[in-house]
Amino acid sequence: MSSNASGDGPIRTDCNQELPVDKCSCNERELIAHWKSTHASWQTFNELRKNSLYFDVVLRTADGQAFPAHRLLLCTCSQYFKTLFSGRWKSGERDEIEIPGVNSNFLKTILEFVYTRELNLTSLEETKELLIVANHLGSDEIVHRCVNHLLTILCEANCVDLWTFSRIYQLHHLTKKARNYILFHIIDLIQLDQNSSLWDLCYDDIRTLLESNELNISDEKTVFFITLRWVSQDFQTRRKFMRRLLSCTRWGQVDGNFVAKAIEKNQIISTCSHSLLFLADVVSAQTHGISPEIDSATVPLYDENGNYLRTQPDIEAGCAPSMFSHRFPRSIIFVVGGWCGSSPTNSTEAYEPRSKKWSITTSQFPQLLQRPRAYHAVVYLDGCIYVIGGFDGRTTFDACEQYDIKTRKWRKMSSMHTRRCYVGVATLNRLIYAIGGSEGNSEETRLKSAETFDPERNVWIQIPNMLEQRSDAGVCGLNDRVYAAGGFTGRDCLFTVEFFDVNTNQWSFASPMRIARSGVCVVPYRDHIIVLGGFDGSNRLRTVDVFHPGRNTWSTFPPMLTKRSNFSACVIDAKLTVFGGFNGTSTCANVEYFDDENPPDIDSLHDNPFTPNFLLNRGTANNRNDDVLEKFAVPSKLELEIMNTGKWKTLPSMSLSRSALSSCVIEGLPPSLLQSIVTGDGSNIYG
Repeated sequence: MSSNASGDGPIRTDCNQELPVDKCSCNERELIAHWKSTHASWQTFNELRKNSLYFDVVLRTADGQAFPAHRLLLCTCSQYFKTLFSGRWKSGERDEIEIPGVNSNFLKTILEFVYTRELNLTSLEETKELLIVANHLGSDEIVHRCVNHLLTILCEANCVDLWTFSRIYQLHHLTKKARNYILFHIIDLIQLDQNSSLWDLCYDDIRTLLESNELNISDEKTVFFITLRWVSQDFQTRRKFMRRLLSCTRWGQVDGNFVAKAIEKNQIISTCSHSLLFLADVVSAQTHGISPEIDSATVPLYDENGNYLRTQPDIEAGCAPSMFSHRFPRSIIFVVGGWCGSSPTNSTEAYEPRSKKWSITTSQFPQLLQRPRAYHAVVYLDGCIYVIGGFDGRTTFDACEQYDIKTRKWRKMSSMHTRRCYVGVATLNRLIYAIGGSEGNSEETRLKSAETFDPERNVWIQIPNMLEQRSDAGVCGLNDRVYAAGGFTGRDCLFTVEFFDVNTNQWSFASPMRIARSGVCVVPYRDHIIVLGGFDGSNRLRTVDVFHPGRNTWSTFPPMLTKRSNFSACVIDAKLTVFGGFNGTSTCANVEYFDDENPPDIDSLHDNPFTPNFLLNRGTANNRNDDVLEKFAVPSKLELEIMNTGKWKTLPSMSLSRSALSSCVIEGLPPSLLQSIVTGDGSNIYG
């Protein structure tokens, strides 16, 4: 990988290509001029080296290689050489200087950087070794470039190693990134082979991960299994840590029957008296409903030797408040506006899937929706919420407004070419598509037109009209296509489906739905398209169908619990979730999700996860039992064709009943920020 030092990198890597100076701004021209002069200087220095001119020092490595160089150039990228040649050390005055601890390959690489400001980084291990040498020589530029390269190759296979490595050499940025990567990809790490470096971490490190609020798990039993797996790697040495690691599981989110069976059937736990006592206290706390408001600072859990204490009352001593709290979310549902009662609303609320709670967030985002809005669209992209079109009871909007969550800044973007309410919106390839709708000037007029928005350029571009006019359609993007299903012509509800192919720039019909649907929701789900609810011209629907794009065919899906139209739907934490809408009588606040995960009951497992072999044996038997662990920690997904074994289940209702609402899933932000949004702790939202 070739890269350039920060501050010295060319704007274009092709040095023979002329830069379009005449089309640049003043600042860009100054930057180009600076680059040209800087690049020419380094070319001159490199020519001197190639022609062996004006060398004033020879660097010799431990393996006997000699490298002529220029003292002045060496000082430009190394604190070591700057100090060496400053006159403080007599050795710096010699014509030939030995560089201890640096082999010829790495010194050659460093000298190449000195004269060209380019660095070729290849393998992980070579980059780490070069970083160590550069750190020893005080070359911050090379260290910075090595760190950036390591970040580009950060993955499940090396994140634990890089986390450990970065702390040794105090590479704080890499440490933070590697740790966050581990926390986010913890499920992927435990599914690696038995030799995963996760199991080689020391107690302090594994505990730091397991107790973190940012650990990305959806089931707290996963933490329990990680604890058992880590302890089993070296049982005799690590058993003393198991009690403390067990407290990292948020037992308030674990079914009490599971804990009781863990005590009964796990032989490792049965051999650790402190662990048994602790889990017995957990069961008691769950049985008696102990409040999580216990002050953990006043509850002594351990003596000076790290032994578990059972003070009075035993239950309080066993269960610290953190064990009942929820971890921070990785994503949240954000609901904006809608029709509430007899008029539109500008209120917002958010759903946090870990705690399964809805929170009014209007106070956190007082400027988000400046005017009440319904039949609009909301999109989340790159840290920003976009509010598009809609209706406030009198006016139909063509506006597109952007709200930056981190900065709390509101920005009016370019308006659409057409006013649109009842609009369908989708994101695809970092573009926003606004499809159909109504201009509001006539109830019978619905639009065929569509347009796309590029947030980086802040411009709306019209695309070809749809084949049919439609409002209230379900719209989504999948595999370079934008689908529009159902909708309303102003007179009739539609069962037709069409898609816009971004590669051919044209609309085509897909196989039609079996039922006409207006006010319908369409969601991409595991490479299929789910069509939910709507209005068929006579009744609100709770039926659900699945479109298979590759086969252009439809199949049925279990019906929702509630019939609804003009509602909202999304996928969060891999769960298909629907909320709000109009049920034929009134707006509603109820929420439901589709549960297609069927983890086996403990007693029904052929290989019991609480047997000694699961934890203590190595080799093929353990590999078989690893599969059992994965079934518990990460329940396997059923194939879409057999999803009829899944069930719709209820979730807590929204704070407000609303239809004609719009929502988005906010993700990719720091979990602490997302947590602050739903808790209303404004001091933590923006740092």
